[in-house]
Amino acid sequence: MVPRGIRGERMKGQDLPLNLIGYVLIGIIGIIVLIFFLQGPLTQLMTNTFCYFYQNVLGQQSSLCKKNVGSINTEYLSEDTTEGLARWIAVYSITCSRMSLQLSKDIVCYDLILQKNPGKVSELMVTQLMENEGGCQALQNSRIVFENGTYGNYPGDCGTRDDLVWNVTGNVIDQQSIVLIKYDISLGKITVEA
Repeated sequence: MVPRGIRGERMKGQDLPLNLIGYVLIGIIGIIVLIFFLQGPLTQLMTNTFCYFYQNVLGQQSSLCKKNVGSINTEYLSEDTTEGLARWIAVYSITCSRMSLQLSKDIVCYDLILQKNPGKVSELMVTQLMENEGGCQALQNSRIVFENGTYGNYPGDCGTRDDLVWNVTGNVIDQQSIVLIKYDISLGKITVEA
C-alpha cells in the first residue's frame, strides 16, 4: 500500500502535465485565431479601425495607414457656400465611382466630416454641378430625390442611368456633420448618406 502523502504527490504531478497541455492548447488556438484575423476577411476592418483611432484620436501617422483602394478616407470640409459643399460631394462621388471598378464588395469610400454647415445641399444641386462641369460623363444621375421627398427624373441632362443614390435624412444636407460616400455592390451604385 502506498502512503497517502505519496499518492497525493503523484496526483499533483499528473495534474501539472494536464494543466500544461491545456494552457498550450489554449495558446495554440489563440495564435490560430490571431492569424485568421490578420490574414482573413477582417484584415481591412481591423486596419481601418486602427488607422481611425491612431490618426484621428491620437493624431499620429503610420505607413500602415496609407490610403489604399478599399480603405475609408476621412476628409474634413470647411466650406462656406452650399455650391462649394455640393461640388465636394460631387467630386468625391465621382472618385468613388472610379474606385468602384476595382472593388468587389460594399465599401465606404469617403467619410466627410463637415466642420461648417453652409446651408441646404440637395441632390438636385449636386447633379446640376455635375452636369455643368462635365461630371455626368463619369457618374450619371437621371433620377433624383427632390427636397420635398418626391422621386423623379432629373430635369436636365445627366445621362440615362441612375448611378447615384441620395439617402439623406430630410432629403437635404443641412445640419448633418458627417456625409458618407459609399459604393453599394448589390445596387452597383454610389450612395450619399447623411
